[in-house]
Amino acid sequence: MGVFRRAIRAAAYAGLGLLAAYLALAAAIHIQQRIFRHRAERLLADVQSLRVRQATFDQAVEVFDRWQPWGSYDLPCSRESCTFSIALTDFGAVTEGEGWYQWAFHLYRGVGSRLAGTRASIWVRDGVVSNVQFDLAVEVPPFSDRAGNTVTYVLIARTFAVSRFGADLFVQGRSHPDYEIGGPSGCTDCVMIWFNYTPYASAADLHQVGKPDFACITSWRPCRTKEDIMPRAMAQVAIDGSLDPNERASCDSRVVTAISRDAANVAAVEVVENEGDEECEGCRFLRVRLLKRLKRSDFLAFGSIYKLGVLQDIAIAPFGKVSAVHPGTRVIIVFDRSLHPDPRVPFLEEPCGVIPLSAPMLQIVGEGIARDDLPPWSGNPDFVQWQPR
Repeated sequence: MGVFRRAIRAAAYAGLGLLAAYLALAAAIHIQQRIFRHRAERLLADVQSLRVRQATFDQAVEVFDRWQPWGSYDLPCSRESCTFSIALTDFGAVTEGEGWYQWAFHLYRGVGSRLAGTRASIWVRDGVVSNVQFDLAVEVPPFSDRAGNTVTYVLIARTFAVSRFGADLFVQGRSHPDYEIGGPSGCTDCVMIWFNYTPYASAADLHQVGKPDFACITSWRPCRTKEDIMPRAMAQVAIDGSLDPNERASCDSRVVTAISRDAANVAAVEVVENEGDEECEGCRFLRVRLLKRLKRSDFLAFGSIYKLGVLQDIAIAPFGKVSAVHPGTRVIIVFDRSLHPDPRVPFLEEPCGVIPLSAPMLQIVGEGIARDDLPPWSGNPDFVQWQPR
């Protein structure tokens, strides 16, 4: 009997020891994940402090040095061209490729933890920061879908800073001209949402809309959807989707200000001829004569007539469409950041790039130009020579 009791007591002590070890392991895992989450939030703040086309190589190095134990950079690295990378991973992700057995992963997930990692990239070109990117990736634990299939994937939130947006942004949605939200359709074994922004995006845009929910790293309930990892961005997507397409293609003062700020070239011209393009529906060809350079446009010469291809047949009131702009009309043309000579005809891709020349519009355009504090790229195709034709 005494032997039996001792065996029970030993089993009880062993069980308590195992429970204590399990609880200690669970506590250690959650503590390290809290530390990882805090570091990931700090890394995002540091990366977003680098303003594209303004932050210098030295400022990028300063941020990199703070994270050097987790960082690397491509060789050769110089002020003219360098790419910095900073990768943070939690304990489980680090050890995944180092011989953990499957039962260990079950134990890791069993205490409510998920593998997670972050990566930040900083690109420097011509002595200034050209782009920055931050990725937060969180493992979605295996679960059964409605068909009974086991599903697992990685949930990714990405923020990416660019100096300028494409010309079609204002067709997509004009409520926020300094950021856009989307996600790739061909992401294999992953679900991704990205938040792209320009240097003019406000702190509220970054923190209230574009910030990933770092609680996905530490919460007991696993994140599975884009709404989980970037809830405010997805809420904005719902708002954007409710906008009327015609309204999104309109040209109000906010859009005119933004495209004037972002464009490489702005000029006041007189339309000499307006004709359709047989190979492009909705496109026009305008022959214009320079009246005044408003922003750069140094390749335009007074007295010469230039042929301009307009890819979007949209213009601000009272025109409604570029096709309604008659010869003899004076307009402001806003050149997109990318000129595509064909072979010598640049295409104006801005949907609101043909603006009636008037005192109020000159003031709105001037306000936009005054806000452009980003230095141009060296060798930018915007400055390709535009020949009279």
